[in-house]
Amino acid sequence: MATHPFAILIDGVNGGANILNDYSTPTTPWVDPSTVSLTTDASGQGGSLSFDVLQVKSPASGGPWWKAGNVYDNARVRFQVSGVTTFLGYISTIDAQLGDNGIGTRASVKASAASNFLDKIIIYKGRLADITGGYDKENTVPFIYGTDGVTTDQAMMTLLTAKAQTIQGLDGATGRAANNLIVDTSTAPTYTGAAVIVGRMKFTAAATLRSVFDSVL
Repeated sequence: MATHPFAILIDGVNGGANILNDYSTPTTPWVDPSTVSLTTDASGQGGSLSFDVLQVKSPASGGPWWKAGNVYDNARVRFQVSGVTTFLGYISTIDAQLGDNGIGTRASVKASAASNFLDKIIIYKGRLADITGGYDKENTVPFIYGTDGVTTDQAMMTLLTAKAQTIQGLDGATGRAANNLIVDTSTAPTYTGAAVIVGRMKFTAAATLRSVFDSVL
């Protein structure tokens, strides 16, 4: 087994264990270290991560690791150094090919930074029953969060994160991805720096999670 400090973890693959490791068993997917490429930038987009995953033999039951149903849509990807996550993102593309042995696969994986996922999540008020009871209609009334002179920017972003989880559906694959990408620990967001009071905020229309976050900061 490898002794380097690096790790790549994909939710739903190999029980969430490190796959940036040496070949162990034919059906266990593992990353070829020579194919790992990690980029970062200073634009706030978070960079990207790419690597090849080899699976010498696809399991007879279940198929290859990347098969639909084996891995959640937009599965979370983490690159860690000595247990510390230095890149948090989600799978954006998988280009898989049959292995030379005819029974396994080699898949080129690209992962986008978690910040890009913010553009995929829409925040809105919700739905209201029509007064006739015949159908539901979209509720376009502005929604308001916070308390004047009390709510901080950090507390406001926590409220918006919870709203995103509710909208996406905690039991759905997209909801799980949203939760895990917004919050690395799958619990509540953690913040650095001093909190600033923003008070009561009104959001007047449906918008991406990135845009509502930007309106808070």
